[in-house]
Amino acid sequence: MQTSQSYPISDKDMMKLRLDEEATIQDLVVAARLKQVPEHVSISLVNFYAGLRPLLVLWRVPSSEEVLDMLASGHRCVSVLISEQALCTVYGHRDCLEMLLHDLAHMEHFVENGRYWQQVGFFEFLRSSAAPLHQGRWLGAYGNRWRLSWRYVSSDMNTVANHMLQVFQASLMVAKAREVALGAGLGAASEDQEDDALNNMQSDVFPRGSISDWGPALLEAGLLDKFEADFAEEWGQLIDLHIADIAQRFPGIWPAEDYTVKVSGNSQRAEDNSASTSYKSFAAWPRPSASAFRAACKPPERQASSSAAHKQADTNLDGSPLASQASRAAAIIAHFDELGRRLNLKEAPRQNGPEVAARAGFGKVADVEKSNLQKVLKHKGLHKQDAMPARIGFITDTEGNFDYWCRCVELSRVVRFDAEEQLDFCRSGELDKFVFGGDVFDKGLGDIRIASALVAFKRKYPNRVILLVGNRDLNKLRFTAELHERDLDVPQPVPLYPRAPPQMALRDYLEQRAIEEGIPIDEANNTANRLRWILNKTMTAQGAFEHRRQELSILRSRGSASDAGVKEGLAKPGTNCGSVSDEEVVHNFLDSVQSENGFVWQYLRAGQLAALIGNTLFVHGGVPLESLGWVPSKDMRYCSPQPGEVCGGSHLPAGHSASEWVDALNGFYEWGLSDFRTQMLWREDHRSRGGEALLCMTSTPACFSRSVMVESLLQEGMPTHPDPRVEQYLSSRGVCRVICGHKPCGDSPFVVKGSHVEFLHCDTTFSDASAPDKRGSVVAAVEVEGDAFQNYVSVSGVLRDGTPYNYALPSVASADTNCEEPPAKLARESEREVLDAPDALPDQVRSIADCDRLIGRRTSDGWWVKARLADASYHMASGRAGDRNVSYKRVTYNEAQAAFGLT
Repeated sequence: MQTSQSYPISDKDMMKLRLDEEATIQDLVVAARLKQVPEHVSISLVNFYAGLRPLLVLWRVPSSEEVLDMLASGHRCVSVLISEQALCTVYGHRDCLEMLLHDLAHMEHFVENGRYWQQVGFFEFLRSSAAPLHQGRWLGAYGNRWRLSWRYVSSDMNTVANHMLQVFQASLMVAKAREVALGAGLGAASEDQEDDALNNMQSDVFPRGSISDWGPALLEAGLLDKFEADFAEEWGQLIDLHIADIAQRFPGIWPAEDYTVKVSGNSQRAEDNSASTSYKSFAAWPRPSASAFRAACKPPERQASSSAAHKQADTNLDGSPLASQASRAAAIIAHFDELGRRLNLKEAPRQNGPEVAARAGFGKVADVEKSNLQKVLKHKGLHKQDAMPARIGFITDTEGNFDYWCRCVELSRVVRFDAEEQLDFCRSGELDKFVFGGDVFDKGLGDIRIASALVAFKRKYPNRVILLVGNRDLNKLRFTAELHERDLDVPQPVPLYPRAPPQMALRDYLEQRAIEEGIPIDEANNTANRLRWILNKTMTAQGAFEHRRQELSILRSRGSASDAGVKEGLAKPGTNCGSVSDEEVVHNFLDSVQSENGFVWQYLRAGQLAALIGNTLFVHGGVPLESLGWVPSKDMRYCSPQPGEVCGGSHLPAGHSASEWVDALNGFYEWGLSDFRTQMLWREDHRSRGGEALLCMTSTPACFSRSVMVESLLQEGMPTHPDPRVEQYLSSRGVCRVICGHKPCGDSPFVVKGSHVEFLHCDTTFSDASAPDKRGSVVAAVEVEGDAFQNYVSVSGVLRDGTPYNYALPSVASADTNCEEPPAKLARESEREVLDAPDALPDQVRSIADCDRLIGRRTSDGWWVKARLADASYHMASGRAGDRNVSYKRVTYNEAQAAFGLT
């Protein structure tokens, strides 16, 4: 560290601190207290560089949803904003330096005094139990005050768990009081104006408002009892949901009996009781039963008198004399501490984690090898973790093809089949994730086994496995209504889309069946034939009826664990059930949707429309321009729109994040499933049913070309160029990549490189027309590797002629809207150096992942670079979007370079 007139530290000061010119920032914070820099910040820096803090460095401000996901996964982030514009910007109420200090201080609050595990448990409670309710109802019902309160509690608090739960409960209570008051017309005009003023506000110092803002008005209007009853019901539902969810995920977490924690003094808080003991003592606290935890979380009640309040203070949860406040706090802390530990120990114990370094004296924390610290600090000031980078595996559009599914799993470096033929992750630890891109069903002998295996995998790893829903999954909601009618002349059930195959009317189909079977049409009009018509003529699922019959026969005859994930009750092992009747096939199709335990319904319940992991957006179909920020209307009808009809729905407020849009879409999806369940058969008009609006997501015309489920850049195997407005929307919100399926892309994934965003299309159906299953030997593995915001995609697989391919795309990094992220810039410079090298050889290309910037590009004469093969040649495709005639060729590395003018 050199000193000069530009530095506030003089040579004399350096001598006093016993620091020389080789000293680092690490040495400085150890040797001196820095003015206006909190002690927690210095401690956090020291431990971070020593590898003792789970801190993620970002070059932008993450969304509150991203921070909650980090916290529930045991990490915290620090935003390093270094551009000239960022240095002059105020983020909410902090400038970039205050933001940096704030993040570092919160890191230490996250781990100090043994509070780490209980905070991880609390944030998991918010993520898994509260967040779905927040997105499904609270966000729309409670206004911008609640939105800011949720952001604060879910991403800007780090303290003891019972205090965070109290703040969360109080904030929700205020939101409920406001809803009740406004519903009765109390202060509506002024409140709406104030709420509108908060519309573009993204963060707040502390949750706005208190119950005293609304209590007197509610009391005067005679609504206080209603408010308390409504809140108690809503809060109770949340706690019951959490209790049931945790009991399912972690059997045995709830002891059978209640307990009493010995805390001395009526006014002493439970967290204070740990002051005289080791911070690890939380692990030894007795764990509460479900009933004790429910009682501890119960909302506060109004006291009729001071004597009543005194009596409650002296009574424990089981009726014995004890400090009520302390025992409640102890139950909450103990539960969340246990949940946090189980979340981590269930998958892998943390090595070298935050509990390695207890918070000791300031100087003692830094007692680590200085030479190693200096090496770390001098390497751009960033801590390099020893752990392997995370991977996200992606498989999509199996469409019932069990052999293809098994080949994809076998090729994957993320998932595998364990000894019992169940899905599991390949690597131990908690970093890797898996995304299934949708379209489980329709064209093979694996519908039941694939869906059941995916649902079981999701249940085992609820936060690491994401199941997207495709049109071939969601359209199964049609069965319950359409198989319960008997009319021969029914309207065409599916809105016709551009280039749709000809659809045969039901009467025409049944007349054809009657002739083939030699029976009257009235006899041909049975449920089995109507199901065949639905599958073959309206779902493009030709042969699915017989495929299901064969799969049921396979499962019944084998009944073994190797037929992964089969639901209970199909058959006992070794049972020979003979042939499967039409009635049994029909029952299986119907039961799969209308039964709570049906495998299709279970998949839909576990699924979602979209997922955002770091800088990568996963959807089934694509991101059309009209879909940006759009939330579908609940009044949409599953039919072709009339001339002049306009699309309903709403758009999120300006400045919304990508996470907010994804959450809104998934909230609509959850509502749609619930709506379906309330009315699974036709209503009186015989043309509408529950889930009608949700079914529109499977249809281009019904959704006005706005569905992320069915719209795509690919048309008949060839892409159109990304719309710059779509790229601007995504990149400005930190999304650098979109990974999807739905539309066939040929015999290898189709990469389309935009100016700011890369698009990967991974549906390999119809890759080999000569093969019986139209896939042949084709297989593909798509994996994202790196951290959440700086990563790259690796793709491997086999073409239809058996040729293997394996390549990696250039790394991408999310950029702060105010600055260009340094790692991204360095990556691009690395690409340029290699591609501009005149003597670059194929073996050099194979060894440098960032060189594969050719893939996903289109030559001037219309050839797209699809894949790099084992001999360093390139697999190319050419054709017009919408034209089924696609041509392929191979070119050498040098020929590909020449096509882009890089020789």
